[in-house]
Amino acid sequence: MYKLYLIVFILIFFTGCKKKQTPIGRIPVPNFKKKIDLLPSLINVRYNNKSSGIDSCKKCHSKIYEEWSSSLHSMSTISESFIKGSNNYKFIECMSCHAPLGPELNEQRPKERGFNLHEGITCSSCHVIGNRTLGPIGSNAPHGVKKTSSFLNSTICQSCHQQTYLEWKTSGLQNEGLTCQACHMPTIKRYISNHSKGIYNKKLSTRHTFEIEFKDSLKMNFKMSSLIKNQITLQVENTGSGHDYPTGTYGDNTLFIELKIMDNEQIVFFREEALNARDKTSIKAKEKRNFFYTFRPPKKKSYLMIARAFYSSSNLKEDVKLVEIERYLKFE
Repeated sequence: MYKLYLIVFILIFFTGCKKKQTPIGRIPVPNFKKKIDLLPSLINVRYNNKSSGIDSCKKCHSKIYEEWSSSLHSMSTISESFIKGSNNYKFIECMSCHAPLGPELNEQRPKERGFNLHEGITCSSCHVIGNRTLGPIGSNAPHGVKKTSSFLNSTICQSCHQQTYLEWKTSGLQNEGLTCQACHMPTIKRYISNHSKGIYNKKLSTRHTFEIEFKDSLKMNFKMSSLIKNQITLQVENTGSGHDYPTGTYGDNTLFIELKIMDNEQIVFFREEALNARDKTSIKAKEKRNFFYTFRPPKKKSYLMIARAFYSSSNLKEDVKLVEIERYLKFE
């Protein structure tokens, strides 16, 4: 039997040697028109109308899910003002960003989802293209994660926040390394998955609350004019925002600036400014905006000046006071 195997091997060897050999430099290389994903997902992460990306994600990423649940992303389609403004979800221009199917990673608007609209902007809206999961760090999880640099800078945000992205880009802050994530997705070291503890080390992640930090976002000051009698200059500076304040192409985001002059308990002067992106009156990043008022005092004496700024939006349950200052100024 051994001799029979040996004879067969010798015949195959010499028969093969007689065939014409292809030079190494001429080995044909297949011309693939499309790139092949050599690391396909072992489980289906494709978002469709028969599955809920949110429910499937929270099983392993419960902490991130909890953060997202409290964010405006999770509420992007449920407010009465949006339902009315989008003509009951019929305007594609609205739905492409309030209920996107997946990310574009460029300036193009995403495609609208058309199903599970109540879930708003989901995990899949930013992290899934086709059947591939994307993220800032790679992973050997069952669904696999392709490391994508777009998650480490403002690129991931620009397709939906186009106007805000342009404001940030022209502010000069990108040269200082300040990204959207630096303010709205602060870093945290933690286990990415519920099942990582005891198996993997904690990794540097980001919070998914997409928070808006109002503290120290504006500075205010006022002074008397040295040239015009009884003219007050109220200066408002955008100190804590990397874009216009307020920002946003649509909606009713408004910055209110108020000045009132008190004579004991009585208001003797009141003015209010309403600034928004729609009217192109927002304050740009690092800009100092001056407002001028002339007050004709009933009496020549000192009056209490009270200035304040607050932010109003239908996305918030109540207005947010940003800053308030008080000072006595003498009028002649």
